Amino acid sequence: MSGGWRLLGHEARVLLRSRSFWLAWALLIACGFLALLQGRDLLLSQQALMAQLPELQQTEQALLEQRYQNGTDAGNVGYYLFLPTSHPPSSWAALAVGLRDSLPVTMKVRLLGLYSQLFDAELVNPLTAAAGPFDFAFFILFIVPVWLIVLSHGLLARDREDGTAALLQAQGGRAWLLLWIRLGLRVGLALLAVLLLLLAGLVWLQLAADQRLLYWLVLTLGYIGFWSVLCALIVALRRSSAWSLLMLLVLWALLTLVAPAAVSAWVDQRYPVADAPVLQLKQREVVHTGWDLPKETTFARFFQTHPEWSETAPVTERFHWKWYYAMHQVGDDSIAAELTDYRDRLEAREAWVRRLGYVVPVVGMQRGFAGVAQTDLADHLHYQDSIKTFHDQLRVFFYPYLFNDRPFELADFARIPSHQWQPAPLRSPWGSALGMLAWIALGLVVSQRLLRRQ
Repeated sequence: MSGGWRLLGHEARVLLRSRSFWLAWALLIACGFLALLQGRDLLLSQQALMAQLPELQQTEQALLEQRYQNGTDAGNVGYYLFLPTSHPPSSWAALAVGLRDSLPVTMKVRLLGLYSQLFDAELVNPLTAAAGPFDFAFFILFIVPVWLIVLSHGLLARDREDGTAALLQAQGGRAWLLLWIRLGLRVGLALLAVLLLLLAGLVWLQLAADQRLLYWLVLTLGYIGFWSVLCALIVALRRSSAWSLLMLLVLWALLTLVAPAAVSAWVDQRYPVADAPVLQLKQREVVHTGWDLPKETTFARFFQTHPEWSETAPVTERFHWKWYYAMHQVGDDSIAAELTDYRDRLEAREAWVRRLGYVVPVVGMQRGFAGVAQTDLADHLHYQDSIKTFHDQLRVFFYPYLFNDRPFELADFARIPSHQWQPAPLRSPWGSALGMLAWIALGLVVSQRLLRRQ
């Protein structure tokens, strides 16, 4: 048996006989299991909420059907009937909650102005300063690196501090080989813990072993590889174990907390976005002002974007539902340009976060995991698009009743459109993975040169 294999066997026996190591490994498993539990509970609570929506909507609609069983004006139905929309989570959302805990996943829609309803909850930046919910992605991004730091910071320094470095040299122990064997054992056992937890999550959460699994594994291996190389790089400097621990913890804080916050602040400054409630307030101001304007003024604005109804009978009475809904649509149209700019800036922020993720590892991995789980900003914007499509369908359905003064009969309730959800296409994380691979290659080259020079 060669010296390298003997050294590997010796180091493996020493590590596996350590009670402190097994305690640390058990704590790592426990943290990972807790992360799976937290993500699962959040997902189940959202699914339970969405499962109640059809029954609640049927109950509300049944009351209206009973109240208007002899027919009514369609405006009454459009005003009082709340129609549910929902954003069902992907099966992998339990592993990476993303923005699902801070943005609405259900919303009830009426025939009134869309944007006064859509912005009841404000959109947030795709990368917030907060680390995010404690889920399995959080476990990989924040907990696993700390575990590696604690177990790897003194891989070479402790031999000098314990007075055994000369003995190792006398036995032919090369520093670079010793480091990679010791580090490889710890990294391998960390990967084993993560893979066991991921396997448990696949079975427990009934996740499909599809393309998402491949993406998740690539991101996980790349991120753990990055921190392994970073640990090797600091240890290769041959400073004291206390100095190495302090330096690695500083780097952990900088890379996982400070750098994402800095990226968020820079993106906010480069693409400032008006608060969603500001747009909501402007829309409502236009609607409320419409009560004091001549009806002809409101209809003139409405017919600019809806000329197909310009030949319908004018409103002569004090109140008419078609005037009321036209006023709400004018409110929506009044902020259309600002809303387009708002959306463009959000998408520009997302694009810059993607680019910066190539050089800031945690940013790239956060985006990658959330993209695989479809819990990022892009997926929420896709949900908002589906709500807008649904609201357009409601207007197409109700406007012929409103503008032609057609009574709304009991049988018409069954024809009211319902919200349909189609998931967005899955986005691959190869860009983030390639950026991580570049960092790993650079770290390997630098650390190997440092070890061979000493």
